[in-house]
Amino acid sequence: MKLHHVNDWLKLAGNLGVFLGLALVALQMQQANHIARAEQQAERNKAYQDLEIGMIGEQGPAAWVKSVFDPASLTREEIRVMDAYLINEIIVMRRTALQEEAGLLPAGALRKEVNDSVAYFFGNDFAQTWWKYERPAQLRRNPDFVGYMDEAIADLPKNTTAKFMLNLEADIRTLSPVTAESLQD
Repeated sequence: MKLHHVNDWLKLAGNLGVFLGLALVALQMQQANHIARAEQQAERNKAYQDLEIGMIGEQGPAAWVKSVFDPASLTREEIRVMDAYLINEIIVMRRTALQEEAGLLPAGALRKEVNDSVAYFFGNDFAQTWWKYERPAQLRRNPDFVGYMDEAIADLPKNTTAKFMLNLEADIRTLSPVTAESLQD
């Protein structure tokens, strides 16, 4: 009789082990599927990003400077160049969001990316005006991302990017040229 009870308990334990093993496999398959979907979305974003980078072309630097210092003088073509430039940055941040959601980056990676990028990319009137029009589309995709962006932009002093560029320009104007003689030290 005792052997029969032990045998029943061993069968139950074996069945539980099989069930837990199957549950673990299902969980791993679900996680792998989630990661694969995130990678596919990242690849689609990368293809779109490549198109936008191509749009920037040779006009990119001049349009960017104009957007920071004299946005009202931008031509329609330059506005489109800047649109591509800012869409590109949004795609970079969305890729971070996808990687964080898939568990490939630690929690908080998107917020950090936004905080690290906003002052430079969105620290001017043109980019903030552009964000006003892009925001609704992004809100439908990822409300948390929009919240991070809104918060970071609200904390920016006026003309952050222009101040950075002007201070950098002023400081580099004081640097001495590099010559063969100066390298002899």
